[in-house]
Amino acid sequence: MIQASIREVELLDIELLRDLSIKTFVDTLSAYNTEQNMNNYIYTAFALEKLKQELQEPTSTFYFIYVDSVLAGY
Repeated sequence: MIQASIREVELLDIELLRDLSIKTFVDTLSAYNTEQNMNNYIYTAFALEKLKQELQEPTSTFYFIYVDSVLAGY
């Protein structure tokens, strides 16, 4: 049986969140954008300082989902 679990993303997870965010973005949208557009967005949207601000925002919460103990999404 498949086991799924969800946990809140912590500040210590910021690099993992960034890596997963970039992979998800590229996998989903690269076919519809130029390489330059993709790189520009990645550079600004997934900057560590920006993600840190979002994680520290009291009204914003991120979660990781794990399937069979493997990170599957956020």
